[in-house]
Amino acid sequence: MQENEAIQGSEEDVRILLEFTDDHGNLQREQVWAEVYEGNYVVCNIPFMADGVSWGDLVAATLDENGYLVCREIIQASGHSTVHLMIFKPELTNKIGEDLVALGCDWEASHVDGYVSVDVPPATDYDEVLSYLVEGFKEKFWDFKESNLKHTTTLNIKKSDFQ
Repeated sequence: MQENEAIQGSEEDVRILLEFTDDHGNLQREQVWAEVYEGNYVVCNIPFMADGVSWGDLVAATLDENGYLVCREIIQASGHSTVHLMIFKPELTNKIGEDLVALGCDWEASHVDGYVSVDVPPATDYDEVLSYLVEGFKEKFWDFKESNLKHTTTLNIKKSDFQ
């Protein structure tokens, strides 16, 4: 199976935990939906906090001592990229979401006002998405983090150029 090939799981939805270390060095966990696929799991929503995982990734998970399924490794990347976006004016969230959809992305809003997780599918032109993200960052509309970048870009711009 190729990296960008879509994996179709079963109809059985489960929750798996993604583990990550926060900015203070503490172990944290985030739950995501997944579908069972040949004894492994396909991530079915956009992670909000954990880095290195995207929608559609095929992951291996095992039960921990408390009976929770915990992601242990990425078996196959889906080719999707994930971007975390903190919008400084939460009332603009829906408009920004519409802009992202027009660029070929999908997005989910968190329970935290203004915090958005963005899915960039493999066929989406990341140059256009990155230009949009950097422009909003320069204008101080938001901050963003490429938490799992699978796309390449021909642009010679980075967020750090504007900090």
